[in-house]
Amino acid sequence: MGTVAIGMPVYNGAKYIQSTLQSLLNQTFSDFSILICDDGSTDGTLDICHAFAAKDKRIKIINNETRLGGARNFNKTFDLSDGEFFMWASQDDIFHPDYIAKCLKKLKESPDCILALSEIDFIDEYGNSRGAVDYSNIGTAGMPVEMRIREVFRRVGWWAIYGIIRPEMLRQTKMYRGEFAGDVVLIVDMLLQGNMAKVEEPLFFYRLPLNPGTVEQNLQSIDHTKKLPDKPYTAFLQSVIRCIAESDHSIEDKLKTINVLIWTIANENGFINEKLIYENMSDYVSLALRKNLCLMNS
Repeated sequence: MGTVAIGMPVYNGAKYIQSTLQSLLNQTFSDFSILICDDGSTDGTLDICHAFAAKDKRIKIINNETRLGGARNFNKTFDLSDGEFFMWASQDDIFHPDYIAKCLKKLKESPDCILALSEIDFIDEYGNSRGAVDYSNIGTAGMPVEMRIREVFRRVGWWAIYGIIRPEMLRQTKMYRGEFAGDVVLIVDMLLQGNMAKVEEPLFFYRLPLNPGTVEQNLQSIDHTKKLPDKPYTAFLQSVIRCIAESDHSIEDKLKTINVLIWTIANENGFINEKLIYENMSDYVSLALRKNLCLMNS
């Protein structure tokens, strides 16, 4: 058991996992453990992981007997963790040597925060910086709940789950849900529990995929047993609203948060807004026709 328990869910990650593991073992803060849960990899992932584990006793490996899928495997690494703090690490990202030390310090200085993360940089398949990208990581210190949720939906990229997390607060969420964009719903669920503190330095290096996957491929990576709903973005928004409605906040705060969420998507997130309009165009047309018929008959 270390101060920080790192959960690493993996599946066919042989291409990059060596770099990821090395970046974790190079941390200036060393009191951590790494639990790797392999979800039935068919490449050389396990061989690489066992080679690292043979050299460092902080690494433990579990090989799932049956494939769980991304969401359940993420949750399993947390369920089996026993650190004072918790952190997820993906199989292909890179962490600056000071990532854990500085995020942990930030979290300890921020008692109202559920999680601490750093600013983000983006790398290509070779680990080279992709240069300026118009994205930033989430930071909500001191914000009321409705503005925290606004911070999520002002963007179209989400990486906050890779911060240092207070386990007792994460347990109050419904964890990573096996649905399209389930990681984003988890981020919302966490922000309903508390704020997220951000180290302004880019200490987390997210590897951008060469070929971004489709919505269906995204769901398959989360839960390979699920069929994509007819309106995935609509279902995603409904899940977020349900998450807010089921929270412990007052009715007033829930309504305010949902109103801010809808305003933000309509005015600040053209990508999601366009997806929602496209998925529901027939309903809009039907509503408009019914309204016109009512006016004609009045």
